[in-house]
Amino acid sequence: MNMLPDSQQRVFEEGKNKIYFSDVFLNKVEGEKPGMLVTAPAFGFNGAFIGVIALEVDMADIYRLIQDVTGLGETGETLVGKKIGNQVVLLSPLRHNLNNALKRIHIGDILGGPMQEAVQGRGGVVAS
Repeated sequence: MNMLPDSQQRVFEEGKNKIYFSDVFLNKVEGEKPGMLVTAPAFGFNGAFIGVIALEVDMADIYRLIQDVTGLGETGETLVGKKIGNQVVLLSPLRHNLNNALKRIHIGDILGGPMQEAVQGRGGVVAS
């Protein structure tokens, strides 16, 4: 019986061969809190593969690190995002909108210009 949606089942398949980090997802069991899975292969004393070790990460702890704005002034912030197709998925919440994690922005939209540039491999400085 498969208890995981396909996207999360992939975490176990990938974890058979290497350390693997899933995408951030809303954990339905934990009240829609953002989470992530980390998997890795497990080997017995004889070196034979015996299973996959899985660790569930509550993203709240990671977000606390990302949201430390020491030295960033009134508006500075650190964001984490990922390009998926022609969209950017914000993997961390915005400084002034803590419910924005997993928001999607279409590349080319007026919002999220610096993040759009970053996920396309372009750097630069944006002044407000």
